[in-house]
Amino acid sequence: MSENQAQEKTGVSPIEVHGVEKRVIGDRVIIRQGVVQSLEANEVTIRQGATLISKAANISVSNSSVAISHSQEASFSSSKSGIAIVNGNANFDQSGAKVLLVNGYASLDQSGNILLAAKEVQGTNINTVFFFGKNVHGNVQTAFGAKESILFGLIAGFVSGTFLVLYKLFFGKKQ
Repeated sequence: MSENQAQEKTGVSPIEVHGVEKRVIGDRVIIRQGVVQSLEANEVTIRQGATLISKAANISVSNSSVAISHSQEASFSSSKSGIAIVNGNANFDQSGAKVLLVNGYASLDQSGNILLAAKEVQGTNINTVFFFGKNVHGNVQTAFGAKESILFGLIAGFVSGTFLVLYKLFFGKKQ
């Protein structure tokens, strides 16, 4: 399917991607063993595929990788994401995201994240470095909670700023 065909093909019938596409826009998109650089759709299903940037109302990802996704609802199974922003509910089963931001309910099972922020979290075997959550049900292993994360950020910012000032003081441009 060429780039122009993928952009023009919308409607009830799904757009199927099996190869490499630069940009796909459609109502319903199915990626099977394919790669899409930029994706916009109402409903997205990815199986053994990858996307760089995806924006969808519903995204379902299985055995795949998504660099950046923004959706209303998300379901990941045995998959990875760089940044996942979900306005509604998210389900991550044996999946992880470096940054996972969920505005609604997050159900996670055997999930690993660097930053996890959600209003409500339910799950087992959740591992995260930084965690921000209102209601938590289940086993969440975290290196830093909300207070520790803020303190860590303040200290890291202070140390970085100090090194930057010292660098400019000693190695800055001399006039």
